[in-house]
Amino acid sequence: MRGVAGTAGTRVAVLLLGLGSTVALARGLGPTGRGVYALAMTLATLGVVALNLGFHTANAYFASRERETLPALVSNTFALAATVAVVGAAVLVLFRALGVGTGPPPFALAVLVVCWLPVGLVFIQLQPLLVVLGRLRMFNVAEAGWQLASVLLVVLLWATDRLTPTSAFVVVLAAFVGGTIAVTLNLGSVWRPRPRPSAQLFRRALPYAARTYATTLTGFALVRLDIFLVENRLGTRDVGLYAVAVTICEAIQVLPTTIGALLLPKVAALTDEGERWSVTRRALLATGAIMVAICGIVAVVARPAIRIAYGEAFLPSTTPLYWLLPGIVMLGANTVLIHYFLAVGMPTRVVVTQAVAVALNIGLELALLGPLGLAGAGLASTIAYGAMFAATLTYASVWHKRQSATPVVTR
Repeated sequence: MRGVAGTAGTRVAVLLLGLGSTVALARGLGPTGRGVYALAMTLATLGVVALNLGFHTANAYFASRERETLPALVSNTFALAATVAVVGAAVLVLFRALGVGTGPPPFALAVLVVCWLPVGLVFIQLQPLLVVLGRLRMFNVAEAGWQLASVLLVVLLWATDRLTPTSAFVVVLAAFVGGTIAVTLNLGSVWRPRPRPSAQLFRRALPYAARTYATTLTGFALVRLDIFLVENRLGTRDVGLYAVAVTICEAIQVLPTTIGALLLPKVAALTDEGERWSVTRRALLATGAIMVAICGIVAVVARPAIRIAYGEAFLPSTTPLYWLLPGIVMLGANTVLIHYFLAVGMPTRVVVTQAVAVALNIGLELALLGPLGLAGAGLASTIAYGAMFAATLTYASVWHKRQSATPVVTR
């Protein structure tokens, strides 16, 4: 609880400070410019998730169970990031030669997105190792430091009238590089002697990483794919409006994400299934109760808060937000269950459940965006989140009973 309170408190403080960044982006760029920036950032984040291959969770899983693998895990992370950097540069050269790069996002932003990928891979794969080592303070400092720096830089651009989608991305990327360097330096003591990348460890981790990769990718698609659907069906301006609602929901998701991140190494290190489930169940109940309270407060203050922070032009963002909030409660509870499954090996059925939820969300978005507009996007996501949580909770109960009846852990 102290770990959750400290980590969640740090992230909430960053989010409150980050309000200045989101306000600057909204007021400085307007709905259309905010939409272009949101598309570029979504591409960058999706690229990291897609290229990560699930090793951010695999690293924490193996480091929790086999501490001696830490140096090789770090080396493997840098090898993967270097490979992505080389391939990304080659793709950019090819695109430039073919004349690709018109429309949102422009080619300059595409270059920055590719630069984001190796940096993001190093950060998300190495940061969980700080939790495994018990270095929560550094975990929080690295996260808060780069986020705070990005906020200050974006606000500075706005104040000096130099804010564009490209300049905003540049300064956020620069801050992210700083956070990544901080994480790497803090792991220097365990990355000695610096071994060559271990192909054997990579092969051992690959089956687990593949299942967590599918879970992470489908989970990200479930939350972010609607950005592209909204842009396709409604236009860039509506993406800017919808991005505000999504940003608020992502801020709310800080709590369950923090709980899940701290829950994973703890549960993975336990050998008794009864104790594993007891810890998870308490975390699930607490998360659900707090999420209901938070979403209720957000629903009450959303309209005046958005008017004050973003301006009248962004008031339509409240429509999808209201429809999203019930789903965010269920998504937060589902996050805790997903981390429980990550700690016990990630059964294939959980991956399939998330994939089905993504397909359901896409189908509902395509059906509802036309007649309902942005409200349809929020409603579709809430239905998909609810269906996924119901299926995951049901299977968690079945899984726990099955594992309690036998000492052999199976998929």
